[in-house]
Amino acid sequence: MLAAVGLLLRTLWFNPWLSLGVLLDAGVIAAVLLTWPASLY
Repeated sequence: MLAAVGLLLRTLWFNPWLSLGVLLDAGVIAAVLLTWPASLY
């Protein structure tokens, strides 16, 4: 949930310095949606 909010805020107020944060948030969301890795849950 927090990754989605962070991604939304970074796309609304985009700054090139925050590009790494966009990639990290997208990776967290993808990992949650793909339930990977299951051992962490």
